[in-house]
Amino acid sequence: MLKSATVGYDKFLRRLDKAGFFIIAISIILLLGVGTLSDALPEDQLALPVTLIDNFLAVIAFVLLAIGVHAMLYVYLLSKKCPRCSEKVRRGSYACYNCGHTLSQ
Repeated sequence: MLKSATVGYDKFLRRLDKAGFFIIAISIILLLGVGTLSDALPEDQLALPVTLIDNFLAVIAFVLLAIGVHAMLYVYLLSKKCPRCSEKVRRGSYACYNCGHTLSQ
């Protein structure tokens, strides 16, 4: 029972690590595209809704960036690498679920 719970937690850390990278990438894409909406319209058609949409997208991008960085910090603070296979495992685990190497405490 303990081994299956550890394996599940280690897989969760790997998925959270990948999700953190994905969320940071989405936020960077949003930040790069924030100004394009107002740049695409002529100067006489710029209005308050376009500015509000730009500001809303910027806020969403910064929130996603914060969530992604938080996920990455969570993974790196609560995991360590197996010396044999370099897979991320929980700090309190006794053995690597990938290669079976017994970890020192």
